[in-house]
Amino acid sequence: MTVGGAGTNAFFARFGKRVGSAPADANFRIMGGGIVEVAPHRNGVSIDVDKTSAAIRRAAFSPTARTARVVIGSAQPELTTSEARAMGITRVLSGYTTAYSGTADRIHNLQLAVRLIDGALVPPGGTFSLNDRVGERTVERGFRVAPVIVGGEYEEDVGGGVSQIATTVFNAAWEAGLKIVERNPHSLYISRYQLGRDATVNYPDLDLKFLNDTPRWLRVFGWSGSTGITIAIAGAPTGRRVVSEAGELTVTGPVPIKRVPDPTLLIGEKAIEESGTQPTAVTVTRTVYRPDGTVLYDETWRTAYRGEKRVVRVGTKKPEPKPETKPTDTTATTTTGKQPPPPPPKAPPATP
Repeated sequence: MTVGGAGTNAFFARFGKRVGSAPADANFRIMGGGIVEVAPHRNGVSIDVDKTSAAIRRAAFSPTARTARVVIGSAQPELTTSEARAMGITRVLSGYTTAYSGTADRIHNLQLAVRLIDGALVPPGGTFSLNDRVGERTVERGFRVAPVIVGGEYEEDVGGGVSQIATTVFNAAWEAGLKIVERNPHSLYISRYQLGRDATVNYPDLDLKFLNDTPRWLRVFGWSGSTGITIAIAGAPTGRRVVSEAGELTVTGPVPIKRVPDPTLLIGEKAIEESGTQPTAVTVTRTVYRPDGTVLYDETWRTAYRGEKRVVRVGTKKPEPKPETKPTDTTATTTTGKQPPPPPPKAPPATP
């Protein structure tokens, strides 16, 4: 005889919630002056199912000792306080903030993605992937439909707005002097972002990745406020210095034109629905210096943006044909059907 099965598992699951408590991992928190300290772990309490099941079985077969004692054990966290301290995460290396814009659903997507990113730990030599951390953007996972840029045009799709997270993470890694492994710019220029330093993502094809090229662990913080979102990267002090310089945004071509047939306009008539913008390009440089002044990275980032299309409505309506006019008979007739006699000739002017 054994104590087990689906009913037993369900019982222990319900009972465990009443008498147990989940463990809490050690965590990191930002203090004043950019100092990061470790928040200690907390052990949990859980039922030892095997030992408790054995006690129930003994009580079931005993004629006198009919009480079974529940055996409680300690639930250990995945990250202990000592393990967290050994990671060497003591300072904020960089932080970057971007402001909210767009619809309430877009802002909701931003806040959800920030919560998913917060707490990411990157080991030395490891790579942070935004797509791996945030996961697929679906309605089932809480994401909503919001504006996105697809093929140089604005559309609506689930997860719209997450690209702002990519821009924020990219710039935090940029300012920390970390190696950027993958960055994909927006196809259209967005003026609210720092010139030439935007990034976009699209699960699973386009990602934002950076490498932990430091000797200690990195911890990614993310939070949302009343006006925008912030990403901060913490680790051991590196002493790196980052110098960035953006060139001018230059025009690289004419405004692209999209002609749309319009049956409400006559053939030959046109109406501009959207003015569009010209394609542009910009070059940004980043130089990362080591503490001794030598150059660690010397990079040139060139970003080309498509122009927004000028939408022109072109008339397809044919003009209505003019009504035919019948010739008018100006000859007067008498009641007998004969034509009236011609008028008498005018008298010549008198000679003075």
